[in-house]
Amino acid sequence: MISAIDITYISSNTVAIKLTFTPIDMVIRNQDKRFALIGTTLLPIYSWNKIANAIKILDLPSYLSGIDWLSGLFYRQAATWLIQQVELLYQWFPWLDRIEYLPWWERSIIYLGGKKFYINNGGDVENQIRNYQLLKKYYKEYAQLEDIDLWSLEKDKVIVRKF
Repeated sequence: MISAIDITYISSNTVAIKLTFTPIDMVIRNQDKRFALIGTTLLPIYSWNKIANAIKILDLPSYLSGIDWLSGLFYRQAATWLIQQVELLYQWFPWLDRIEYLPWWERSIIYLGGKKFYINNGGDVENQIRNYQLLKKYYKEYAQLEDIDLWSLEKDKVIVRKF
């Protein structure tokens, strides 16, 4: 996103143009629509193929596919808060397939290698990640798990479902 254009006269028929870009904090994907989150502002993206691959992507659930507006997305929490949590999830799960955010519930579903992890964004996300790490390390049947629910119970409890 271009935030400033500086045009400097060099000589006759010659100018220098300097473009200043504002980095995109995150891309929010709502089915076939994409929105750039910059600070607290959501802007529609019309040229998706021009966006760098390093930008984090947050998917919205399919039941929001007909909605063109996302004005209430940050009603209960700040955009910066969500950006920090998504960065944390990508840091701990760098190989994740995607993150689906459930707006107005402050919940995320992480899709990772055929497994689904349920995260409570309103709770202590780092503690939920620690619970996941302990589960992966000590639960003998971890490979057979399909769903890992980290959002439902308090403190050091996890609900799991096998294949």
